[in-house]
Amino acid sequence: MSADRVIPNAVTKRILGALAIWNVFDIVLHVAADEVEVLRVSANLILIAVAAAILVGKGGDHPAHPLVPALAGFIVLNLIVVIDKGPAVPMIILIVVSILLTGASIRRLRPPVEQRRFGAKR
Repeated sequence: MSADRVIPNAVTKRILGALAIWNVFDIVLHVAADEVEVLRVSANLILIAVAAAILVGKGGDHPAHPLVPALAGFIVLNLIVVIDKGPAVPMIILIVVSILLTGASIRRLRPPVEQRRFGAKR
């Protein structure tokens, strides 16, 4: 563990918890409506897994780092579904809330400016 480790505070943990719960809610809605879309559920599971890993302390020294590709994967998988099925307001709301919660988590998990080493070798 390095001295530059970013540790999520209580607010960040709540945001990550809300992200995981929101995505579980999204999956439950799909199952209840009998409209399970494999790509959407996979996208939700990616965010749930990464949020859970960070919450239990397995996010590494900079926990924002695994959230970035997770968010990219989430967006790509959902974009495929939106292109294939067409946009629906409830679907867009569920996707946008997940993106906003993930973005807020990434923002809060960034290391302080004095710990960032842009271009510096470790």
